[in-house]
Amino acid sequence: MLSLIKKSLKVLNKSNNKDSVLLIFPSGWSLNYGASHIGLPLIKSYLNNAGINCEIRDLNLESASHYNISITNDELLPFKSNFNVDNAYEVYFSVSDKLDQIAKRYNGKWKIKSGFVFNGCDLSSSIDIEEFSKIASPFTDFYRKNLIPEIAEKQYPIIGISVTVPSQLLSAFEIFRLLRGSGYNGLLILGGNTITRLGNALYLDWIFDIVDCVVLNQGEETLKLIVQSIKNENSFENIPNLIWKNGDKLKYNGYKKLEVSQFSMPDFNGFPINKYWGINYLPMISARGCYYGKCKFCSIPYAWGNNGFVGLDNPNNVLESIQNNISEYGIHNFSFVEETMHPKTIQDISRQIGRASCRERV
Repeated sequence: MLSLIKKSLKVLNKSNNKDSVLLIFPSGWSLNYGASHIGLPLIKSYLNNAGINCEIRDLNLESASHYNISITNDELLPFKSNFNVDNAYEVYFSVSDKLDQIAKRYNGKWKIKSGFVFNGCDLSSSIDIEEFSKIASPFTDFYRKNLIPEIAEKQYPIIGISVTVPSQLLSAFEIFRLLRGSGYNGLLILGGNTITRLGNALYLDWIFDIVDCVVLNQGEETLKLIVQSIKNENSFENIPNLIWKNGDKLKYNGYKKLEVSQFSMPDFNGFPINKYWGINYLPMISARGCYYGKCKFCSIPYAWGNNGFVGLDNPNNVLESIQNNISEYGIHNFSFVEETMHPKTIQDISRQIGRASCRERV
């Protein structure tokens, strides 16, 4: 493990961005959601508050833009005043057809809502993920010409990739392979909702041949402690939520939840806000996990932690974040993306919005 620390420390000391962490949301997420995923903006805010510079990139629109494919505001403008289902479908399927034509060159399918996957690739098979992530994809040219050179120029000592849906697995491992092939020697970290759900299935040699660490559940504190451990040349032994290679053995340090006092509101700076397809909005969150937690059929909240619930945020923080983002991006549309909102939270936020509206009218 000491060699891993020394390797990362060497890269950090040579880097132009000594205190920088780059977090990547890889291609494979839906292209028409109107917003980013909230995960990396939450981590970015937490790390920045801890004095660690964190940059984030959403490669979904970037990879589509590489092929000059988009749904523009001009195309959507008629639907804002006079919605027409048939015409809306025409715009949607026109773009979908273009993506599918590109995918056919790579013997696969590239859907707006579900990302790219090779024909014959079972995303639930680790064998298929390993083999198909070695094959050139629709994103390879974009990664080689844009992403990899930019990373090389900025010399990030730590790079993390967040996988939220299975279709992002191929992109994540392709990026890791391209980075290692380009000579990148920094720390490569894998995390995200899907990675947390896979859990024990990740104890595979081929994964840790290209990835240094895997983060489960919430990654905020884990990433902060990784940065601090590298700087202080300490072991990763006591860093929670981390799978790492200790000598020849893979070790999981165990779960630790993020305390409510440590919650951060999302920081979207670095994502292409106002450029997402469709009506743009921003995702917000007032709770980590599900406070109810009694539905036997539902496993969704358990990506947050062992019991599926971490805690409720202060409604004042939520409202302040909404107001700041309105000022920053001119967006007035927000979507709460948590599993379920506590009734008291709904009441508190609603009352505060009402009071704020009254003050503006006065």
